[in-house]
Amino acid sequence: MLETRVLADAGGVIVRDVRCRHLLGPASEPAICGSAALVLVRRGCFTRHANGRAEVLDPSTAYLQRCGQEETFEHPTADGDECTVLNLDDDLFAELFGEQVEPQPELPLPATLAVLHRRILAATDQDAQAEIALDLATRAAQLTHRHAASLRRRDLTPAQRQLVIAARESLAADPAQSLTSLAAKLAVSTHHLSRIFSHATGRGIARHRIELRISAALQRLQAGEDNLARLAADLGFADHAHLTRTLHRHTDSTPSELRHELHPATTPR
Repeated sequence: MLETRVLADAGGVIVRDVRCRHLLGPASEPAICGSAALVLVRRGCFTRHANGRAEVLDPSTAYLQRCGQEETFEHPTADGDECTVLNLDDDLFAELFGEQVEPQPELPLPATLAVLHRRILAATDQDAQAEIALDLATRAAQLTHRHAASLRRRDLTPAQRQLVIAARESLAADPAQSLTSLAAKLAVSTHHLSRIFSHATGRGIARHRIELRISAALQRLQAGEDNLARLAADLGFADHAHLTRTLHRHTDSTPSELRHELHPATTPR
């Protein structure tokens, strides 16, 4: 079941809060995208099938929807997921992402854009939300074009593809787990897992884990988490200082600064 709420509608940009309360099971029925959008995963993990590809989506990623595109979804857990959907008018979408560009796989979302995503949700004025959303979409488009070649999926065997999917799903559930424990869980060597994961996703497992942990930290800080020692421990950081250093290095802000900025009373939960 999908719950959709419009947060902002201004300047050719519509910002939607979309929450999926699904059951664990087979893929959904195919659906046709009614409008072009940049979709940012806020919580959860799911697999999207489109353009003959299966893409695992989690809070470290975003993806493009194109009008008329057919898509189906699978969910590895029954915990539900939440996304922020940025619907752009046709001209704006074409200007940013191109009309005839080969469909891209999911877009790795760096921490700077993850913070912008949270700022959209924290803003209380629709014009401000639309302005931040347009800034984020513009930066995402630049990233897409800059790294188009490296973001395209290379050929993988079915076994390799399934290994990457299993690794992505496991990391989404527990981003604090080490490479050694992940490889043991999947019954492969750390070298093989690292090589296939980087080949498939365009970034290493270490960087992927960091982005997932930062996204989880932003989620908790936006929800008002005030015990930073507990937050650090829950997300696998050595201590409060390690959490602070990591967030500052990747976002230029401390956890306290981010909590203050991202936790207005009207933030969607």
